[in-house]
Amino acid sequence: MLGDDTGDNISRKNPAYCELTGQYWVWKNDKQSDYIGLMHYRRVFDFYPEMQNRTVDAAGLVVEDRFTPDVLARYGLNDDSIQECVEGFDMVVAEPWTVPAIDGKASIRDHYAQHHNVKDLELAGEIINSLYPDYYKDFKTVIGSSAGLFTNMFIFKRDIFEEYSEWLFKILDALDASIDVTNYNASERRVIGYIAERLLGVFVTNKIRNNPTLKVRYLRRVFVRDTKIYAQCPDLPDTPLEIVSVVAATDHNYVSHMAALVASVFSNADRSKFIDFLILDGGITEDDKRGLRMLERIHPHAQISFVDMSMQFLDIEAHMYFTRATFYRLALPEIVKNRKKLLFLDTDVIVLDDVSKIFDFDLGDHAIAAVKDLIMHAFVSQGVSSLSTVGGTTAMKYLSDYLELADDYDKYFQAGVILFNLDKLRTENLSERMINDLRHKRYWFLDQDVLNKYLARDVLYLDAKWNCVNLPDDVSDALPSGLKVKYDRSIQAPSIIHYAGAQKPWNSFDSFFAHYYWYYLRLTPWYERAMSKLQKPQPASAPIMEQIRRTSPLRWAASRIWGSMPRFVRRAIWPVAVWLDKSL
Repeated sequence: MLGDDTGDNISRKNPAYCELTGQYWVWKNDKQSDYIGLMHYRRVFDFYPEMQNRTVDAAGLVVEDRFTPDVLARYGLNDDSIQECVEGFDMVVAEPWTVPAIDGKASIRDHYAQHHNVKDLELAGEIINSLYPDYYKDFKTVIGSSAGLFTNMFIFKRDIFEEYSEWLFKILDALDASIDVTNYNASERRVIGYIAERLLGVFVTNKIRNNPTLKVRYLRRVFVRDTKIYAQCPDLPDTPLEIVSVVAATDHNYVSHMAALVASVFSNADRSKFIDFLILDGGITEDDKRGLRMLERIHPHAQISFVDMSMQFLDIEAHMYFTRATFYRLALPEIVKNRKKLLFLDTDVIVLDDVSKIFDFDLGDHAIAAVKDLIMHAFVSQGVSSLSTVGGTTAMKYLSDYLELADDYDKYFQAGVILFNLDKLRTENLSERMINDLRHKRYWFLDQDVLNKYLARDVLYLDAKWNCVNLPDDVSDALPSGLKVKYDRSIQAPSIIHYAGAQKPWNSFDSFFAHYYWYYLRLTPWYERAMSKLQKPQPASAPIMEQIRRTSPLRWAASRIWGSMPRFVRRAIWPVAVWLDKSL
């Protein structure tokens, strides 16, 4: 995307000039185009003027809810249709809109006076009379008429665009220097952009009056209510087989782990079923996609599809070791509208069993199926404190009060493996509610906490073997006896291994069940690269520690003390450690 703050620009004036800073940038920096035009982020031209079945609202607009591929096609928003519509014309502008009558009067001046400071519009007329007296007659005609051109939308041949921009910005510069906006509110400070809308009609009227042979085309305007970028979900595979839909999320940094996950799913899935694997793409390359699609050959009936998530959740701040990809599962009900249920897997898991066994699990009227979070239950037993940013209370109090689970705090589940009942989540509009909650409130474990806040009372529990995590002895020993038995049983015969926590197999061959990860990674194009990276000698830490000791003795001492502490003590004082680290 080009920014209007590069090259010769007036980007700093955007609060007053609005989209005109983009027009200025094109005028000064694009010297090649034959035609130059301006549309908006939510208002575009209908490049199929011959279509008669359009409904126009009171503002002269065809209204669409949001941009979709169908909308782009419906209005010819592609290179070929635009060229065919524009070519041969000198000017393309919007169909004139008739302003509503005010106290029996219907003029552009009266309409402007209702919404803005009319003295600014009159001042613009005085400047036009001074700089371009031939245009003053057209100015009076335009503001006195009931219909005009609005929203700064046009497409001009290059010579006309150059003339228009020279004319317009000379007037606007003089106007900008003459208007005192000291007492204007934020909307009123956009006065230059508002007046420019009316001046477009003045310029076009003058050109047509003085050049009656000009070829002018008028197009409808299309208004798009919701301009958020929505991820597009691929269609269901066309197959007579039973479909098992699985989804996981990644970006380029985690793509090798995604590959190992995919290889493990395809290797163990029922050969009589079709594995529909969706990858929520948070920024992977075309080469990444090519390598992942190679894994489809592992299973006789499998398809990998990519859902572009690169523009989702850009306004939510991640913290600690989380990335924005961890938010994607909250949006699944609204993204994957053509599937009734979906098995979500974290990228740091390896599947050793047939995923259709979970997918076929009868959810009944429950929203999800998941495994109880043994780590959080151990935190509760040990009295571990939450982060200071969410209150610093004990884990139990955090679950019961902050997550509003009350006596149901013991229902907290692990979000790394979840079977979603998408139909129920959509019916209750839970996706939007959870996302809005996450936008406005801080959580210890982000989306996992939000999922529990809304769904912990509506979960069917899977056996712990379907989300087998590694717990240090001091943590597993803190589990209630019933959960301790389930944990011990799960690590004896895991069906899905979840490498939750700090120790990851790609960092150490000796970590929890690392051999399974490396076995399945070996089936992917990323194995050799991962091996060479892991086996590469790492720089000695002693010089680094010595530098820290010299430059920050307190930080050096704190790190030595921290390293000597038992794990359970570190967990208990984690919020204090975070605060101390920032302070040092």
